[in-house]
Amino acid sequence: MNDPSPAPDPTATDRRMSPRRVVIQLVGYAAGIALLIWCVSRALSPENREQLTRLADASPLSIALLCGLSVLSIVLNGLIFWTAVRPVQRVPLGSVLATNAIATALNYVPFKLSMLSRILIHNRRDRVPLLTIGGWLGTVVIILAATLGPMVAISLHRPTVDGVWLALVSGAMVLAAGAVILGARLGLTSPVRRLSRSLTMRTALGRRFLSSSMEPHILDGLRMMSSPVAVGAGVGLRLADVVAQSARFVVAAGILGITLQFDKAFLLAATYFGIGIVSPFGMLGTREAGAAGLADALSIPNAGAIAAVVLLVSATEALVTIILATAGAIYLRPMRLMVKEVARIASEEAVQTPPSEPAPAPLPSADAPGSGTTQSDHR
Repeated sequence: MNDPSPAPDPTATDRRMSPRRVVIQLVGYAAGIALLIWCVSRALSPENREQLTRLADASPLSIALLCGLSVLSIVLNGLIFWTAVRPVQRVPLGSVLATNAIATALNYVPFKLSMLSRILIHNRRDRVPLLTIGGWLGTVVIILAATLGPMVAISLHRPTVDGVWLALVSGAMVLAAGAVILGARLGLTSPVRRLSRSLTMRTALGRRFLSSSMEPHILDGLRMMSSPVAVGAGVGLRLADVVAQSARFVVAAGILGITLQFDKAFLLAATYFGIGIVSPFGMLGTREAGAAGLADALSIPNAGAIAAVVLLVSATEALVTIILATAGAIYLRPMRLMVKEVARIASEEAVQTPPSEPAPAPLPSADAPGSGTTQSDHR
């Protein structure tokens, strides 16, 4: 469904960012760079020199596999976004994949530009209402929690991946996904909707919202989460992404001559990915340091060399992300989007500005020719 009314500017809040928030973002970003430098210094320590020398002898097939897994991870994340929004609006797959690549690249910088880029592109280019985008992002986060939550919780108590682990994780994820679907469907029932509407109507702001053009989209998030197809596909795609991200660490460790079990690689990948999502200052440095620190906490063999593994994963991912984001920007043609947006704003201002009334015609002068009566002087 498309919202015919003009949506508010999603970047208005960012333009009003206070100097204090700017300083906090810059300080946090500088801390991330410091953590990255620490991780690099640890990877270049003398005890890791032997592993680093093996990088020069890495086979092109291994490097291609590592890059291919990074491409697969970005594509899978884009497909998760695409399947999540389909119950309420059909957004072109190419637009979602290109936007996801651009947003992934912007995760390297602070100020939440990654999220703002998703909102701006999908709202302005794909005409997705802002409330629908909010529900869309919330649905993806909840699907992530329903998938990674059980895996991480069970892995902390049973770190070995075996048949029992697979059974426990599978059962927990089915229960979590079922709870999401049932909870969303409960929220869409008439009694719950009537109750929430009556509570909202008690405030002036609530009444104003319910009378606005945005109100029909407030339940879009619940509609997405109530779809077994969207939730099931999201969980399946997230599982595939977990496997791809864990495999990256196994391949990178093999390139450096380090043996890394898949269960340990999964915990490293989950930490690496999770920190990249929740970090408010951009993912640069924070996830590398977090994954390297986890290797120490888990007493992984050659834990000191895991820093080099993490940096190799980050380097290949950054290269792939830049290439895909560039291709995504070419596909979306942001300059055309900007020109169309300027034209839309100009047309809205022209419609909202009332046309100026024509100036009243001047009264005829008594001395002007043809003025007065048409009678002759010979009365």
